[in-house]
Amino acid sequence: MRPALLFPCLFILVRAAAAQTPSPPHQADRNGRARGNANTVSPEGPKAAAIDTTLPPGTVDDNAIQFLLPALPWTPSANWSFGVFSAGQNEYRVTTLRVVAVETIKLDSGPVEAFKAEWSGGWQPATFWVSTATPHRLVKIGITGTPVEVIRVR
Repeated sequence: MRPALLFPCLFILVRAAAAQTPSPPHQADRNGRARGNANTVSPEGPKAAAIDTTLPPGTVDDNAIQFLLPALPWTPSANWSFGVFSAGQNEYRVTTLRVVAVETIKLDSGPVEAFKAEWSGGWQPATFWVSTATPHRLVKIGITGTPVEVIRVR
């Protein structure tokens, strides 16, 4: 079994956005040490960072947040705090995901009632809309401070 599977963290492959070539994945060992490389793009151009740091148990990769959302126990008053690691920033932060409303989102397949949750404390705040019906599905993402929205087609 790979060491990353033994540690209660989720790490995913980080790709070099500029070259579109994979970089080696960062992994955590049993002692909570994350090692590897990350390639990112900054205003100054491509940037490579060596990763070698200790992370607390339960740390989530910042690129994996949207994949974890459907698995959370959603309620109108849900509020979670969890540690997040950004390989591109080579930094750990505690973030908060909090339901602030229940709204109806219009999809091509019809309206969907969704929890509106704000994610804060990270590097780029965002708003997520997750269906109230089970199984929970991510139906919309809004990137705070930008005109970018990602909406599920159906």
